[in-house]
Amino acid sequence: MKYVLKAEDLKKDYQQGSVLVHVLRGVNLNVEEGEFISILGPSGSGKSTLLNLFGVLDIPTQGKIIINGTNISKLSNNKRAELRREIGFVFQFFNLIPRLSIYKNIELALNIKNISKKEREKKILPIIQEVGLEDRINHRPNELSGGQKQRVAIARALAQAITYLPKQKTQFELCRQWAKDLKNQEVLIKYKDIIPVSSYTS
Repeated sequence: MKYVLKAEDLKKDYQQGSVLVHVLRGVNLNVEEGEFISILGPSGSGKSTLLNLFGVLDIPTQGKIIINGTNISKLSNNKRAELRREIGFVFQFFNLIPRLSIYKNIELALNIKNISKKEREKKILPIIQEVGLEDRINHRPNELSGGQKQRVAIARALAQAITYLPKQKTQFELCRQWAKDLKNQEVLIKYKDIIPVSSYTS
């Protein structure tokens, strides 16, 4: 059994003025390769903090995060920056660049990694087909529906050869709709691991 992500007794505290806020209080989680999981909780329960840790944007106050066998707390700042380039995020508001086409938005993530043009094409075109946007490849974000923009954001994350894919605060019902409309549950798991995250009202 291979775990791509492990959290062991994960704790995260923040100092707000004179008050120490305990945001995460001993989280334990194992994510197997190819697994699809969801993290649910009310607003303020620590989901975004947890994603920041899993995305190597922050380090825990206590505990371990192990990604593909590497304890990220022991990495230098430069090594953590390198690891972040292997993690794809799908944001709530997509974060697409308006003046770029679908293809160029996805390609930008690979330009940062100095991947050759030929290799970029080999990666991007099949993924665009997988998410069902091959007829929109030269369209810009303002020419797309909300669902299509979300699929571009997914494709961009997948193109990064990711280890896992944290998805910030989009509705879990939407995840199920992707699976239904695009057969995307199979498509996304084939690439790696997905961690959808959703808020609910308590």
